[in-house]
Amino acid sequence: MVCFLDKSASVGKSHAEDNLRFTMDPYLEEVRHKLIEAQVSLQPLQAPDPKNCSNCILIGARDNLVLRVTNDRGDILLDVMPSHLFAIGPNESDWFNYDVVAHALGIYLWPKEDVMRSFLHHFWMIDEKFSPHK
Repeated sequence: MVCFLDKSASVGKSHAEDNLRFTMDPYLEEVRHKLIEAQVSLQPLQAPDPKNCSNCILIGARDNLVLRVTNDRGDILLDVMPSHLFAIGPNESDWFNYDVVAHALGIYLWPKEDVMRSFLHHFWMIDEKFSPHK
């Protein structure tokens, strides 16, 4: 699991007052900082959910793209979606795996390449392709 329950958040509080907090795996935290530096607006960290294999999910948006970052046993998984689809309520099938998007746009991913670095390097090309005005 990539999120850790911060048990100190509930010390001295009644169950009704308890707002459970989750902290990120250090690698996912590093990705979060890269996204903030790239001016991606991030939603609060989503707590572990069985629907997502108990992984924490980081959702961010910028311009025409919404991205979902998951740390699955040490691998960063990146999915992207046009922001206009996200705004109307996304379905799981609306997400595109970054590997597939990169391949379709001719972005070569070296084995073990940092997925986030590749995504941020090619952001403007990907953003343009996901524009609803295309």
